[in-house]
Amino acid sequence: MLRTRVIRPGICTNVVLAKLGPEATLLFERLWMLADREGRLIDDPERIKAEAIPYFNWPVENLLKSLWKTGFIRRYKVPSGGASGRFGALLGVIEIINFKRHQWIHQSEAQSVLPPPPVNNRKHKARIITSPGNSRTAPGNSRTAPGNSPESPAYTSNSNGNKTNTGESRARDTADDTGRENPPLNTPEEKPKPPDTARRSRNRRSGPPAEHPPRSPAPVDFWPYSPEDVRIVRESLNSLAQELRMSPPDDGIIRRILDAAGGAGGGAIHETLHRLYGNRRFREMRSWGLIPVILAPLFHTAAAS
Repeated sequence: MLRTRVIRPGICTNVVLAKLGPEATLLFERLWMLADREGRLIDDPERIKAEAIPYFNWPVENLLKSLWKTGFIRRYKVPSGGASGRFGALLGVIEIINFKRHQWIHQSEAQSVLPPPPVNNRKHKARIITSPGNSRTAPGNSRTAPGNSPESPAYTSNSNGNKTNTGESRARDTADDTGRENPPLNTPEEKPKPPDTARRSRNRRSGPPAEHPPRSPAPVDFWPYSPEDVRIVRESLNSLAQELRMSPPDDGIIRRILDAAGGAGGGAIHETLHRLYGNRRFREMRSWGLIPVILAPLFHTAAAS
């Protein structure tokens, strides 16, 4: 069912969309009318052609691939039998990027029944970690006087692990209210308490806590990339890991690198990584998450040219 949507004037001057041709532009606009209030629709090229462009004999699958490679839509698969996926079949879904930013959704429009893309199919935001030197509680910014600091020599640690001021406590213990020094009191030594045999027997009966096996990471869906491209990128990254003396990347990093390349083949990604390594771009790299950030503008520029 087609819905009424808003077309903003900026689409007329979009250079990347214009290079895809008028067929892709018109199909992209009509995908908005097929999408629900979350910007999602079923990824079925034959159905899209019958509902969106019934009078044009255009290659819808090729047009969808071009829109996906240039970042206008996102294509992914979810279990068609619900969240459990017990039926084993997968349902293709298309999600329009920045759909809700440019559309005015009517309040009476039905809620979306299509699930969002998996976590490994989204672009993750970089985490910004604040430096301890910028925090008000950092040791270098502490306003505590040097004599009252826990690092001061006048502080020692008692048997309970708590830090006490030995200078002040000694003055309080050896002087009374008149200022005269009091002799130390001969207090009897405390006898050690007998061990709690009942608690020890309970612990012996209960035994050590059960160890749970570590959880294996969820499998990554590499669709629509071919297994050959995935193998080439994985071998290229493993070789780069040996050169940089880093641990090999997981499948989530490989998926993000393929997404950043905008649908480019594994050979093109390998050549780009080899060229960047020759230019010493990865000399100070300590995290695999930087590679998708570096590759995305390179392949986006190549696709737009």
